Amino acid sequence: QESTWLAQRNTFFDPRVPVDIAQANLPHWRQDATTYFVTFRLADSLPQEKLRQWLQERDAWLQSRGGVSPLGSEEKRQDAASTLEEQEEYHRLFTDRIEEWLDQGSGSRVLEIPECREIVENALRHFDGSRYDLGEFVVASNHVHVLLTPKAGHDLSDIMHSWKSFTSKEIAKVEAAS
Repeated sequence: QESTWLAQRNTFFDPRVPVDIAQANLPHWRQDATTYFVTFRLADSLPQEKLRQWLQERDAWLQSRGGVSPLGSEEKRQDAASTLEEQEEYHRLFTDRIEEWLDQGSGSRVLEIPECREIVENALRHFDGSRYDLGEFVVASNHVHVLLTPKAGHDLSDIMHSWKSFTSKEIAKVEAAS
């Protein structure tokens, strides 16, 4: 059943509208007036050897396609069918694998500590309505899933940076007091 929050916004990603892709540590795909499903994780939530292998395989896969993301700009797409096939292949090979590894609960699992979970939940709610509209979210033991729609003038990357910076500092205080 579809979330009432999401149904009211109906601001899904539209592959026919231009996408701004900014490469940093992670690819950040931006599209105005879009609802995003984002995941962020604890630094130790993925075994480093698996992550290194995943990055090498992903980079090789992207390089074999000219270094272009499967959701690249319209000019770089050959045709809609191959783009859809590439998207499905990319998610099967890369996105789905990361999700499976995260769900195994590796690492410190610090978000299981009620005080740490509350820090994250409060941070997510803090700017709801002013910088973004917050939808559903889940705080797991080693990662967080969030649905949100940034407000005009607020970039997803800035919102994510704010959450991650604030929560990491606050959680470190809890860990130091333990």
